[in-house]
Amino acid sequence: MTGGGSPLALPADLTVGAAASVHALLRERLAAVAEGGRLEVDLGAVTEIDTSGLQLLLAARREATRRGLTLDLVGPGESVLRLVQLLRLDLAADGGPGPG
Repeated sequence: MTGGGSPLALPADLTVGAAASVHALLRERLAAVAEGGRLEVDLGAVTEIDTSGLQLLLAARREATRRGLTLDLVGPGESVLRLVQLLRLDLAADGGPGPG
C-alpha cells in the first residue's frame, strides 16, 4: 500500500447510524494517501451493512479515483457480499457493474 499506511479496518456496523463516523474515517485516510498511492479497506469485520454503508464505500472509491488513487475493498464477509449480490454490484477495483 503506497502512502496509505496499514489497511483501514472498518467497524462491524456500516449502517446509517454509523455513516457519519465511517465517512470521516474514510476521508481522513484518503487524505493521507499520496498521489498515485493505494488505500486498502478491510471489510472483514463488517457484520451489518445497509445501502448507506455501501454508498459510503462507493463514494470513497469515486473520490480515490478522482484523486488518482486506488482504493481496494478486501475481505468482505457474508453480509457485505449478500448486499453487493442483491444490488448486482462488483467490489473489484475497476468498480464496474457485476454480472447481469
